[in-house]
Amino acid sequence: MSVKTGQAQYPWISSIGFRPKQSFLNGCELLITTQQEIEEDVNHFNRLTVLLTAGADSGELSRQVVQRLAQHHLLDRDGLPDSAVSEFEALCEATRLSNPEKGSHSVYYLPAFKSYPYGVGYSNGQLENSWLGPGLGTT
Repeated sequence: MSVKTGQAQYPWISSIGFRPKQSFLNGCELLITTQQEIEEDVNHFNRLTVLLTAGADSGELSRQVVQRLAQHHLLDRDGLPDSAVSEFEALCEATRLSNPEKGSHSVYYLPAFKSYPYGVGYSNGQLENSWLGPGLGTT
């Protein structure tokens, strides 16, 4: 994930989760999930797990990341459907989620995300993308 001037830059992130340190085997984590539509109705999921030091507040960090993602999408709408705007506005004011049960993650789900074929695809100099997500009735 690239962070530039406080804004997450990748609109294909579909969720941000966290887990505080729970035991020797369940460390402090930030979980970032992306979803790509490879072909029509064929999705590919990527999961990036960021291990944090035991004293880190992974819940607060995930809240800040999801707020920045929401703010970024609202500032640079780039075709963001109106049906997702109110949910992104709510995420701008997201409260910290409760800590999850042992072995689980608490997760913020984005109402929409962009699908870039094969990560980021260019065709004739144009970026090909479309908005998908539960806030639009698509996954």
